[in-house]
Amino acid sequence: MPEFLYNNKTAHQRQERSGRQTTWGHQGNPGRYLSALSRANDGKIRHILRASPAAVPTSSGLIQRLAAPGAISVSPCSTLPRQIFNRGGCGGGSDFTHNDFQSLSGVGAAGRALVWQADNLSIDFRLRNDMRLELGLLAGSEGWRMVDHFTGGSGTTLSHDNSSTLGSAALSSATFTRLNTATVTAIETALTAMAASGVIDCNTLSIAGVSLPGVSFSFSDGFALKGIIGGTQGLRIRVTSLAVDPVKRTYDIGLQYLICDDFGVDTADLYSPALAAFWVLQHRRAGNLPFINELDLSHSASGSF
Repeated sequence: MPEFLYNNKTAHQRQERSGRQTTWGHQGNPGRYLSALSRANDGKIRHILRASPAAVPTSSGLIQRLAAPGAISVSPCSTLPRQIFNRGGCGGGSDFTHNDFQSLSGVGAAGRALVWQADNLSIDFRLRNDMRLELGLLAGSEGWRMVDHFTGGSGTTLSHDNSSTLGSAALSSATFTRLNTATVTAIETALTAMAASGVIDCNTLSIAGVSLPGVSFSFSDGFALKGIIGGTQGLRIRVTSLAVDPVKRTYDIGLQYLICDDFGVDTADLYSPALAAFWVLQHRRAGNLPFINELDLSHSASGSF
């Protein structure tokens, strides 16, 4: 109901309640009074309808405030998972060749002695046992599995997810925590920059130029991680899901970390009998193939930007 009609009606009712004298001039002809009141209201309506729209005040600030929640548009990823970071790689280099009689040039006397002993005084069965003994002490049955896969000669990649022995150890390690913290910080920085431009587009989200910490597992991260993987050679990070609230400026993101390392050795690793046995089997014996260990870790994060 228009406010001015509501006020007239209220005032009229208030006058009637205050006593008969409020309508003494119209007691004889109430219809004439109501007709006059109707004509007066019609006149006010016509006056409002004739008023210029320009007379209604506007506020650009109000319009901006109303439009603010939609100021940042969000475009979802056209395909998932989507890679946002890539560094290094596996499956190449001198630690991935095999049966190639790799040169010992540059290897010191101690390393040469270890190779000579393994190559001339031990049969292949003994060399494999040397490997199994050392990796078994460090990583138990998982270490034995690595040796068996190497000597089995398939060369196929072994993947280790969150529930695996190596994957679960990696997820809880200080090394991975440092990596994940730096990754999430870089993502929030990227989202903040995109929000400032007015568009958050999952298809262009990237942290490619960021210097993330290296991934090298130590004994404090777990003996199995150190013994089987240790330093790593490749890192890829993918987005598996992304939900953004542009009004609250919050996000939820799913991430996949693919961390790889060659299970193989070169002349730089000739500092123990077990590693010398590993080197001889890989580079001077047929049928033993290096392979890639890949940690496939899923992790989620949420925050604001």
